[in-house]
Amino acid sequence: MNSVRLRLLLMAAVLILYALSYAFGPAARSAILSWQFSPGLMALGWTMLFTVAMVVLALFFGRIYCSVLCPAGILQEFAFRVGRKFRLARLAFAASPRSWVLMLVVALLVFAGFAGIASLVEPVGWYGRLVAPVVAVINDFRFGTEYSAGYVGLAGVGFALAVGVLVIVPLFRGRWFCDRLCPIGAALGTCSSLGRRRVHIAPEKCVSCLACEKVCPTRCIDGTDKRIHAERCVLCQSCTTTCPTSAIRYGHEFSTERRRVIAGGLAWLGTVMFLSARAMQRGLTSVARWVGSVLPPGAVTADRFFQKCIGCQSCVKACPVGIIMPAAAGVHPAIRFVSGYCQFECTACTQSCPTGALTPLSVEEKKLTRIARTEFSLYNCVVITQKTACGACAEVCPVHALTMVESLGAGPPEPEFNPDVCIGCGACKYVCPARPLAFTITGLAVHERATPPETGRSGDEDGPVDSGGALDFPF
Repeated sequence: MNSVRLRLLLMAAVLILYALSYAFGPAARSAILSWQFSPGLMALGWTMLFTVAMVVLALFFGRIYCSVLCPAGILQEFAFRVGRKFRLARLAFAASPRSWVLMLVVALLVFAGFAGIASLVEPVGWYGRLVAPVVAVINDFRFGTEYSAGYVGLAGVGFALAVGVLVIVPLFRGRWFCDRLCPIGAALGTCSSLGRRRVHIAPEKCVSCLACEKVCPTRCIDGTDKRIHAERCVLCQSCTTTCPTSAIRYGHEFSTERRRVIAGGLAWLGTVMFLSARAMQRGLTSVARWVGSVLPPGAVTADRFFQKCIGCQSCVKACPVGIIMPAAAGVHPAIRFVSGYCQFECTACTQSCPTGALTPLSVEEKKLTRIARTEFSLYNCVVITQKTACGACAEVCPVHALTMVESLGAGPPEPEFNPDVCIGCGACKYVCPARPLAFTITGLAVHERATPPETGRSGDEDGPVDSGGALDFPF
């Protein structure tokens, strides 16, 4: 078996593995996704060893990660090969996009706290937007899951954008995203441009037929100048198998272009400086970056969450009741209490995050974590407006932040709210029959620790608390 076929088989295996990871449990998915460049870097833990290894490999052998390990890149290349087969792709050499400048700009955005913008060019996030909705639809048929209109709408937008970026555009333009927008490709390309081993052209054998330009998915081959731009090459070897004179091969070729070495060195120096500075300090939370969104348990702070989240959709897929809404593009996942509420003993989302944007919580920690602030308006309650006995909120509250007390008048018992015990799970809002609702829930920039209740109950006890679906109350 030649190296090209072996590479294609490895690419297919990796693509299938990462697609299946969205069907696995949250812990398994987190473990698999952690072995990607961005999650390993963002987690600032032992998974950074993978990131470091990819950098070292790029220095010595080229963009190995982009070639056979990045699911977004692999999907683009398969789409490109389909485009070539049906003669949709019309490629020729394109000038360098100054990718190292892009890498520095994205590094600045990420480590200045604007990861929401940077996630627009994060490949694993784009792959998650494509795969997670597909797995959700499959599970819908298998298990009868019902998702809210908000979930379907956002997931649909993210899916459509991902199809365009990873499937449609590559049919005609090759791995355009990898070459023009991906900061990881830019970073590894800077490394590969400094290495000794690369795909290069032997000028004495080249006849300038330009056949290599037509098969290069990143358009990095200048057939007229007889040069391959190593920083953009993804080692697909399509050119080596296409060249009629065997003028292109992979091997030693050392370049001493001073400007390229200086630019690459400065780019990596700047990236390391921002990494170090961001790892050692916490920036101030910008209200504009969270706008009252209810962040999943384990987010700790909005600032920390937005710095680390890459929009991979792992927490969205992990949520058993579908209240974590998908990230479409440049928008981070957030909780919306439209199809259910945050389950008292569920920590699936905190276990699924590969980047550390959500800190893993034990069940005991989760039960005392306030993720949102709840406000109760007695004057909107049906007990007051309709003189109707209800008590749905008190029945469903897992920490007994709501209790029914005797009315001062002759009416039915009224809810009494204790905000110190409330954890912002949204159960009261979900079951409230009043219109307008008697409960308003807003996100917290910093998650808080709630006061432990004297007595509590879990969602597994007998009563109306269920898995987050429709509940039956006598009003």
